[in-house]
Amino acid sequence: MWLSVGSTATINGSILADGGANDQWAGASGGSIFLEANALSGAGLLRARGGGPSFLPGGGGRIAVVLRASESFGDDGFRMQAPGHTRGGGDGPDFRSAAGTVYRESPSIRQLIIDNSLNPITATNVYTILPAERESYDPPSAVTSELAAVTLRVSQGAQAHIRLCDSLRMFTLESLGSNSTLNLYGFTLYFQSQAPADFPDLSEPSSEPVNIPTALGGGENHPLQRPNSVE
Repeated sequence: MWLSVGSTATINGSILADGGANDQWAGASGGSIFLEANALSGAGLLRARGGGPSFLPGGGGRIAVVLRASESFGDDGFRMQAPGHTRGGGDGPDFRSAAGTVYRESPSIRQLIIDNSLNPITATNVYTILPAERESYDPPSAVTSELAAVTLRVSQGAQAHIRLCDSLRMFTLESLGSNSTLNLYGFTLYFQSQAPADFPDLSEPSSEPVNIPTALGGGENHPLQRPNSVE
């Protein structure tokens, strides 16, 4: 779904691109919503949830909101959600699907959010790939810089994995939330901004999780798992 508004987009209802469900087989992934406008107001909902409950629930879709002139992404209570779904029937977190992505851009903000708050998962083989999959599985030969100006937030049970590239450049890690994981799988994630003073030393590769600062949403129960380094 592509919406281009010349002035202010006012949304108080719901715009949904949810995937279809199938209790005997696989649910569809969430669809995509792209909205561009000068400004955004209202207390509505943009959602691209995976299909479910399904035997194989669908993963979350993609939402992108680009504001040309405003820094405010709607009124209090405005929601943008792209979670996965569940198998249903009292399933546990091992039978749930991965989150999609929400991208927000304004004149001063470029933010990529991976949030599975409606559907927290624990399975390590269910994850959101960064950067997005391409037509080929062959990794590019150079560091990927397509997200170099983008801030990353991983929250509420989401699993974000760096795949399909030698390494990735982003602006900063805004937060790594409760029960969330950022796994580099041997690649390097470069941040352009300076790390907080209490950020752990990640200069040496290690297979052991390390605790990230509370200021970034971390703590003893919120490890950053990385077989390689973050610079």
